[in-house]
Amino acid sequence: MKTLALAFIFLTAYGIENDKSDDKKTYYYYCKSRPWDMSTVTGKAEFKYTKITKVEANDNDLTVLTKEWANYMKANCNYGKCTSDFNYYYSFEQASQRQNAMLNDPENLNKFNFVEVDFK
Repeated sequence: MKTLALAFIFLTAYGIENDKSDDKKTYYYYCKSRPWDMSTVTGKAEFKYTKITKVEANDNDLTVLTKEWANYMKANCNYGKCTSDFNYYYSFEQASQRQNAMLNDPENLNKFNFVEVDFK
């Protein structure tokens, strides 16, 4: 049992030490936002989203983009408080599939007016 625990600790430490979080990878992202509290909304709520964007980024870059989107939505929310979701994927196909599912979901179409916004 001690051997397994030591092996786990070694592999975990080795993996963390060799994690190249500074290495940039290609990501495809889109952002979305809706009112935080839907109970305060009458009629269809505004659902803001962005086009899918390709970016070469590392973990820190993604964190910065996430914070920038949150700040953008804090300044552009029409409902007092809004969500600020940052969604990233490893391929355009994945991102496109997820975004299309969101935009074409019948439940979403009944609750929201989709508005594409220019971010980045």
